[in-house]
Amino acid sequence: MREHLRYVAPKRSVIGSWSHSAWSYELLPTRRAICKVVGLAIAKTGVMKTKPLNATAVVQTIIDEEILRKNGHPFGIVDLLVSLLGDIGVAIQRDTDRFGAQHWQQVPWAGEGWFKRSAENWLHSLHMPREAANAGNVAFAESPSKLVADRFTVMKPGRYLTKFFGGRLSEGDIKLWAERYAALFKPAELHFAASDDKRDWQRVYAEGPQSCMKGSEDVHIYAHEKSVLRLAYMMREKEIISRCIVREDIKEYIRVYPSSDCIEHTQLRVALEAAGYTAGSLMGVLLDAHNYEGRDDKYTCPYLDAGNGNGPHLEYVRVEGKGYLRVQSRGMDGQTQNGYVSDEPEMRCNDCEDGMDEDDSVYIERHDYHVCSSCADSNYQQAIGRRGDDVLAQEDDCVECETNGTWYLEEYANSNGVYQCEINGNWYSEEDMVSTSRGMVHTDKAVELDVEDGEGNNWAAKRDTVTTHDGRVIHEDDAVLKTVYFHKDDDIENDQTPALPQQQVA
Repeated sequence: MREHLRYVAPKRSVIGSWSHSAWSYELLPTRRAICKVVGLAIAKTGVMKTKPLNATAVVQTIIDEEILRKNGHPFGIVDLLVSLLGDIGVAIQRDTDRFGAQHWQQVPWAGEGWFKRSAENWLHSLHMPREAANAGNVAFAESPSKLVADRFTVMKPGRYLTKFFGGRLSEGDIKLWAERYAALFKPAELHFAASDDKRDWQRVYAEGPQSCMKGSEDVHIYAHEKSVLRLAYMMREKEIISRCIVREDIKEYIRVYPSSDCIEHTQLRVALEAAGYTAGSLMGVLLDAHNYEGRDDKYTCPYLDAGNGNGPHLEYVRVEGKGYLRVQSRGMDGQTQNGYVSDEPEMRCNDCEDGMDEDDSVYIERHDYHVCSSCADSNYQQAIGRRGDDVLAQEDDCVECETNGTWYLEEYANSNGVYQCEINGNWYSEEDMVSTSRGMVHTDKAVELDVEDGEGNNWAAKRDTVTTHDGRVIHEDDAVLKTVYFHKDDDIENDQTPALPQQQVA
């Protein structure tokens, strides 16, 4: 191993886990996921000359608690890569900071699991080129050496996905992502929903970008005869691609959606600033007051964005004989997703910390807490756990079996006969897998050996095999290539000797 690789011999428990407090039994799936991602990246760089590379075992041996807890990140993949990969790790940190500072923009598929769990995610630094001449293409580092040298190749998105993810994505998926990427570069136009047009506000929220309030009818309370608010949105062809509440009394915008740093977000923000708006908050504005489901102690209210202010609260006030909710720093909590605000104490969602009715709550027995139905739908999966039990668990702790479409708790997947393919990273039932020197591999990615390998396996990953001169498929680690010299007058028609190209003797 290189000198920059740190080695700390871990203490092992009977289940093969570290005794470090950082790795409790519940965190085993998290550790395994980190080890696999880092191991794949290390394998791609070649800094470890070990073959075959068992990513989990190798990284688990090197990793230590101090690396993971560096800079306050308890499970910092970037910190781990920096420590293990030397200059390559430093380059990964450099480009991670570029994304964090919004110097670079992510590609549309950056958040997809198949990309996030790939080595390419870390080693390519894939981003949207900043140069206008390269608009519509992607930029990436073709090799670890080019990553270190800060040199990037520009390529069409469809070609990139085909070249590096053709074995993991279908042609249809590649075409879809390429089309989504191309759509980002079509011209967009700025529009506004009027201050008193309740239906238009609801329409924009329903047809616009994703958020916790997408499709909510509660947003009608923004629009009324005394409102100083308008809803700005941008359209590309017939699609609403971004939206933002603006206030006309002091020319401020609140929060742009999509909230992530992307072209749609940037286009609307730049257009609003060009029109004279600056970043602000909802503090002091009036919202229409409507009793929630006929109850006098509750008022209809969507989730309110704070903007530049603190978390917005609400007070019921009367203006010219009519009731309104005034946004201020104290009062009823305006950042809930249950569709109302109230002075009464409420249950809190463990995930988003919003208030919720007991009827809207979902109990997560595995962790002994409650979440709102929105978080339950977004963050949890019904999965098969220990002894085949059906449990509701965090999606990050689960894996989906490609064979039957069923979700499993990752820590119990193997005991339920579901394994991860060491080639494509997907999970399959045991009957679709074979044991190889790399570990479990899907049959589509493996080939049966004519001679078992040195570890006693009868199967191997296709990429690890060679064909002998007499047509037998063997593991490349067991292959021997010999160069034989013959005299020009020798009879070389020998069935036992492959007819190899002969070197010239000087």
